[in-house]
Amino acid sequence: MNKKQYDLIAIDIAKATLQVQTQQQGFRITNNKQGFTELLKRTAHLNNPMVVCEASGGYERALMAFLFAKTIAVALVNPRRVRAFANS
Repeated sequence: MNKKQYDLIAIDIAKATLQVQTQQQGFRITNNKQGFTELLKRTAHLNNPMVVCEASGGYERALMAFLFAKTIAVALVNPRRVRAFANS
């Protein structure tokens, strides 16, 4: 079985900002198209990026639409499961 290797980008989504974390860096950008473009610029060095974020009451929708349009893999995770994993 051949598994893909991804360079993960974790994003904590808030109404106005996105807190981004990769293995190399962490930074904050705005939660709008300008911020999304900056995200692409700052992560352009990654070979096979995959964005992982929690569902956050709809604040993630614009980011996901932007990333889908750019054909970047996105994993939207359930916050309850993330918290349960952290507690385990």
